[in-house]
Amino acid sequence: MSQVMTNPRSTLHALEPIGGGTGQSESLLSYFCRLAASHAVSLPSLARLVADTLPGELRENFDWHERNLNGTSDITQSWAAALSSLTGVGYLDKLTLLPWKDVIAQRGLAAQCGRWCPGCLAEDQEHGRPPYFRLAWELADVKVCHAASHALGRPLF
Repeated sequence: MSQVMTNPRSTLHALEPIGGGTGQSESLLSYFCRLAASHAVSLPSLARLVADTLPGELRENFDWHERNLNGTSDITQSWAAALSSLTGVGYLDKLTLLPWKDVIAQRGLAAQCGRWCPGCLAEDQEHGRPPYFRLAWELADVKVCHAASHALGRPLF
């Protein structure tokens, strides 16, 4: 009996997102950064590879920083889908605010700049985990990190 075995392969590493389904869920931007590190490439290089899989032409001065990878826009949806396709990890849209797109008001939902909790990042390193950015930090109304390990909330920076 001759049987053909298939070995699903992906263009990029199929990294497992951190904290999936919890209040400590990783953001898509964090996932993107860890993916670049796992391939030992720069963020702009990885962004160019991903952008080349998207429909349309990139302008000459394309800058990946202009993309809000964690938001609710069509761009967020495109990048989550492209990264899912390239990694074989099918639920990367859950690392964004897209699941809440039709549930809560979008105006002012996302923070206007990157934020982080130094306590959580330090704890990640202390426990031998890769430091990562939590999706909850992307919500504009969240001013303090409410990680269970903090006795009192720590301000986000």
